[in-house]
Amino acid sequence: FPNGFLLTFYIPAGEQTRQFSLPASATKTSISDLSPDVDYEVTIVAYAGSEESLPMSGQITLESSSSSRGGTRKPNSSDSVRCPATAVADVLFLVDGSWSVGRPNFKYIRNFISAMAGAFQIGEDRTRVGVVQYGDDPRTEFNLNEHLTRPILLKAIGSLPYKGGNSRT
Repeated sequence: FPNGFLLTFYIPAGEQTRQFSLPASATKTSISDLSPDVDYEVTIVAYAGSEESLPMSGQITLESSSSSRGGTRKPNSSDSVRCPATAVADVLFLVDGSWSVGRPNFKYIRNFISAMAGAFQIGEDRTRVGVVQYGDDPRTEFNLNEHLTRPILLKAIGSLPYKGGNSRT
């Protein structure tokens, strides 16, 4: 199980890189010093000691709201990060739901899936998400074509039951 996550924000045009480390127990974070209207390349890596997972990557842009004087504001913790509307993907999460994970850690897994899936524009012609959980045997929790709106998808992820069983990876 990971010790934490490493988030890297990279601005290709300016070749600037920002890195943030989060503990595995983090369910959310606020990064307050990203610039609005800048296209960031983002990479997320899980790590356990010196071992790292394969990276998940994408692009985010924090949109600014113009004030009545035409200025911009700094991002705050209520700003949400979303992938561009043009993102079309089938995303499938394969989740270890065995007893070795433990019920408390399974809550972190659900939170991670919610955060990752919630960043996409969910829909039949946008991004579709599915979840398969394994222990002694794999179990499809839901297929790619089952939950085609963000609220319904997030509700389904939040109610994923803990399967249990032996790892048998």
